[in-house]
Amino acid sequence: MTCKHDCPPAPALARRLHNRPGLAAIDYRLLTYSRARAHMLALLNQEPVLRAWTHRGADDPGIALLEGNALIGDVLSFYQNLYANQAFLRSAGWDSAVAELVQLTGYRLAPGVGGEALFAVEVKGESAVTVPRGFRFKAKLAGREQEDEFESVEETTAWPHLGTFRLYRKPQPPAAMLKGERQLELLAIGGDVTLAARRAVDLRAGDRVMLVPDSSMFDVTGTAYSNQAPAEIHSVESVEVVLDRVLITFEGSLRHSRGSAIRAFKLGRSFSHFGHDAPRRVTFFDGVTTRVEATRFERNIYGSSADESRSPSASGLSPAPPPVTLYSGFAVTEMALDQEVDDLAVGGRLICEGIADFEDHTAPGNPPRSNRAFVVVKTVEAVRSDAVVWGNVQGSTGIVTLDAKLHANEDIWYETMDLRRTRFHEALGGELTLGAARRFTAGAFVDGALQFFGTYAEARALAQRDLLVLGTRPGEVQRVAVTTTLDQFAAQLPARNEVGQWTWDLTLGQPPGLPREAFDQREPRASVHGNLVFCTQGKSEPEAVLGSGDQRSVFQTFVLGKAPLTFLLDETSTPAEVPELSVYVAGVLWQRVETLFGQAGDARVYIVRQDTEGKSYVQFGDGKTGARLPSGRNNVTARYRTGNAAAGDLEAGKQPAAAG
Repeated sequence: MTCKHDCPPAPALARRLHNRPGLAAIDYRLLTYSRARAHMLALLNQEPVLRAWTHRGADDPGIALLEGNALIGDVLSFYQNLYANQAFLRSAGWDSAVAELVQLTGYRLAPGVGGEALFAVEVKGESAVTVPRGFRFKAKLAGREQEDEFESVEETTAWPHLGTFRLYRKPQPPAAMLKGERQLELLAIGGDVTLAARRAVDLRAGDRVMLVPDSSMFDVTGTAYSNQAPAEIHSVESVEVVLDRVLITFEGSLRHSRGSAIRAFKLGRSFSHFGHDAPRRVTFFDGVTTRVEATRFERNIYGSSADESRSPSASGLSPAPPPVTLYSGFAVTEMALDQEVDDLAVGGRLICEGIADFEDHTAPGNPPRSNRAFVVVKTVEAVRSDAVVWGNVQGSTGIVTLDAKLHANEDIWYETMDLRRTRFHEALGGELTLGAARRFTAGAFVDGALQFFGTYAEARALAQRDLLVLGTRPGEVQRVAVTTTLDQFAAQLPARNEVGQWTWDLTLGQPPGLPREAFDQREPRASVHGNLVFCTQGKSEPEAVLGSGDQRSVFQTFVLGKAPLTFLLDETSTPAEVPELSVYVAGVLWQRVETLFGQAGDARVYIVRQDTEGKSYVQFGDGKTGARLPSGRNNVTARYRTGNAAAGDLEAGKQPAAAG
């Protein structure tokens, strides 16, 4: 009896298949390695001739050959299953398979579309550079095997100062100076508001600066009298330049609140009036009697200070001694300093402060004024040395002649001042105009108002220009447009000029997506690119010969030498995918159409089609639907671009580069 009658049958080689409807993938794998191996071993066991062959290890050459056949069957079955899935639209996963399936219905797949890119260009030197239309760039995108090439869509002017720059948040309107503040802003020096002049201010740590309040009530005739605000002297801690602002920080804080601007001077030496330290009493002795009089510390402001002399009485027959001069006479514009000075600059400023009594005639019925503080600024016209006396004090000192009397307002009468409370300060340099340090709003933007720092010419380059605003974190990128026009920049000139650097107001078409603090003047975090070049993917290939026309042939077809042909989206076209292709026949540009159907027999048209491998073909008519090609040698040429499907971010560590 043989095993054919006694042994169980060998398992079937192929398994039975069943796929219910609606599956996303079908199971068409008939064979696996284990099934094929088991089937062949079962047949081997049932073969009487090979009954003595009992070893089944892989080290047996026969078993190894059997298992190799099982592997081949497994691989063939795997590919059979893969191909079977490509035969159905629901389960197909290959582009070529899907394309072939849908083409059976007459549907034509849309071609791959070229990507779009925005490049920020850096320019060296001082002159603008023109980036022409069609200028090429390269970029390595994450996930792409090779670099992609792009070409600029239109001509762009790139400026060196707009490669990478900053924009700044606008300050709030000028505010008042508040008591307790330590920092003021230098608005002008000698009336010059340019940054170059203000940067050149000669102020260093330790210098003294005097804030001089409005003195028009003392300086200008016809000005109604009002109490003058107090003056202040502060020591400079630091001077800092921030864009077009010069910030002066004092060691102490303001003792009084003030308006939005005040004049100030850097101080040199300070002096008292001669005689301020005289004894309170003057003693006279005529040889017989002693007489004591109070020292006069008042001095006229409104007119000359007359000499005052005393004649001691004579005793016996001796002649009376000559009169004694107690107080030197001074002209109304002469000020006697408490020390001899020969280097006080003529034409310089002398700040005079003191306490005065006077009659106020700036309005009818005004009462007399007493103990009124005043600070006035005068110009030095002359300096001389002279011997003077005041009470019991006499000596040589400096006499300064001023350009006008201390109180030039002729509606103030009979003014006198107390020498003991009078001070003179040498002013160094020009008159400073100080204001409150500008304040800034924090938080999110509600508009697109920002500022640019530079010259007028540099600001004009920003008019109606697209910008790219970058934050400090990945993904913080925003494309915005400057809406400010050339005329709006020109309107800012009256308060500025075309030469120096200024902050220029500009407006973006939308609020920046970053907080205002990112545009801080001291520590800006947001950077801006201004030389933006909009590009589309595709490399312009050299003009290529497609072939030779033959008027005897119908529907002549030529393949483009390089693939893939670039298609770009055009919302005005149907379909929207438009190839970057121009076809010339004997030097004449022919027109691309979507289909030859319905075209006139002499219409110079062609169609473009793609196969499943991405190659592009150009096809012409048959003389009935579209013209045939005229005969000629290599008379069909094309200009086209290649490349598509660029998408995503730059690869880490890579930078775009100019390829043109």
